[in-house]
Amino acid sequence: MNRKKLVDAFNNYTKAYNPEETKIKLKYEHTFFVAQISDLITENLQLSKEDRDLAWAIGMLHDIGRFEQVKRFGTYKDSISVDHAAFGADLLFKDNLIEKFLDKSDCTDETQYEEYLHLIEISIRNHNIHHLPEELGERERLFSQIIRDADKVDIMRANVEFPLEEICNVTSEELYSAGVCDETMEAFLKHETILRSKNMGVADGIMNQIAFIFALYYPISLSLMVERGHIFKLVQFHSQNPEAEEKFDRARAEVKRYLTEAGYDVKDKI
Repeated sequence: MNRKKLVDAFNNYTKAYNPEETKIKLKYEHTFFVAQISDLITENLQLSKEDRDLAWAIGMLHDIGRFEQVKRFGTYKDSISVDHAAFGADLLFKDNLIEKFLDKSDCTDETQYEEYLHLIEISIRNHNIHHLPEELGERERLFSQIIRDADKVDIMRANVEFPLEEICNVTSEELYSAGVCDETMEAFLKHETILRSKNMGVADGIMNQIAFIFALYYPISLSLMVERGHIFKLVQFHSQNPEAEEKFDRARAEVKRYLTEAGYDVKDKI
């Protein structure tokens, strides 16, 4: 696979969107970080060069739907716009946008090309769903798990390097006064994320994203998250809502306990 060709195609595609708009800039940077993290995961898993290239390509394309989502709806919130993963996969495979990024000359033969198309599509469609389908084949599951982990690792970075108000489409007052529902807290303490919905508040969303630390599949993914340190900044979100802040205190304690038991020294970080 020709990585430079894909990057050039990606840059050409994103020229149609305003690079100065925070949401566009965030997703542009996020794309490259997720591709890089996918590469690191596959290196740790000792996959072949071909599989590393494929996982990297999935990382480059996994959020392709976000750019048009922001342009059309002005939000990342799927529940009030579109499912960005399904939307992106449709753009690539129903509107034939994939041909701008990958063609048969990038593959060894027709069989590999068809497999790449299938694995790219299914991995993108699966990257934001709550649980992977049981019926996935071994390679479908492999590449879906890689992109899901890489995405979660970098979401931590995005949430601390860009204003949460911009990411969540809320005012500072709404952000810091929001409550955390009991369902979110209970799921967090069980090391579970909850299915995002129209009824999830902004503070619930932050709590849910901190819980990504429990949802990583590969040990290397947790190592990368800890090493990069963004989890320690996100977990220090402090609400001005007393009930919500008490729940974030419990969340901080649980993250500290979890990482300590996993063998990480976090006593001065949380």
